[in-house]
Amino acid sequence: MAFKLEYGVVTDRGKKREINEDSFTVISKDQIFIVADGMGGHYGGEIASNLAIEILKNKMKKKELSLDEMAPEENIKKLDSIINHTNDEIRKKAKDSSVYNDMGTTVIGGIFFKNSAMLFHIGDSRIYLLREDELIQVTYDHSWVNEQLRYNRLSTKEAKTHKWKNVIMRALGGQDNIIPEYSQIDVSSGDKFIICSDGLSDMVSDRGIARIVKRYDDPQTTANVLLRDALKKGGLDNITIIVIKVV
Repeated sequence: MAFKLEYGVVTDRGKKREINEDSFTVISKDQIFIVADGMGGHYGGEIASNLAIEILKNKMKKKELSLDEMAPEENIKKLDSIINHTNDEIRKKAKDSSVYNDMGTTVIGGIFFKNSAMLFHIGDSRIYLLREDELIQVTYDHSWVNEQLRYNRLSTKEAKTHKWKNVIMRALGGQDNIIPEYSQIDVSSGDKFIICSDGLSDMVSDRGIARIVKRYDDPQTTANVLLRDALKKGGLDNITIIVIKVV
């Protein structure tokens, strides 16, 4: 059975940042959704995220890639090549300028097929899934704090206020060879996916996100209300949200 998708998207620089270093793209024909959260001073984050989205948008088209829902391992090889090419281009751009030499970006996205979705990410932007009234974080943050939580070296309470809580372990532009994380999951009618930068997840708790996503049916309305809540609770970072509903 092939499902249809409805989606809504919103982005905002927040209340504290001078510019919006987040970027996103929606390739509706191919059902591809991507968010990038840039980092680096002197507008470097904006340049890195824009460059990442520009390259990925041009390269990641299912027809050209010949992605096959039944061949996830082959899909990963193709996506690895594109993502590492993107990484190389960001590193070249950074190397050519002393101003942008520390720039980088997270990247997270979903490619939807007839009956499943292939998810990929690098960094601490997130994908959530609301299914049967349960909100699940389906991506694993590539952050220093999350690594410590994973091995029980920090408590959840300590992690929330740790001085290194914003240290990212993987990002485009950071290393020569990038290893993205992938997962392919079945989709069902009624599923809602939230792809977001940490400007949402740092401001609004998982419980708060779940409450809003359950309450509103229209994806654009849901995205707008999530943004409003993140701003109300401080808006300390740029915020980008894509809400996808499977119908």
